[in-house]
Amino acid sequence: MVGDRIYASNIKGKTFVFEASPGNFKIIAQNQLGDEAYATPAICGSRIYLRVAKRGEEREEFLYCVGSKTKPEPKT
Repeated sequence: MVGDRIYASNIKGKTFVFEASPGNFKIIAQNQLGDEAYATPAICGSRIYLRVAKRGEEREEFLYCVGSKTKPEPKT
């Protein structure tokens, strides 16, 4: 969870972004990054790292980094 957002991937390689509040829970984004994802997204600073795999003749693994180069301003 980062702020009011929850990031989760399923084993079929789809990553979901949920917005959570005491009165509501909704999907705000979905992204298909591969065919398989057996790793939990890792959050470091303002970046999210996602490890996925694509099936084919040979299985290939990829590491995606999503985020900004700079740290976001803290919420007040």
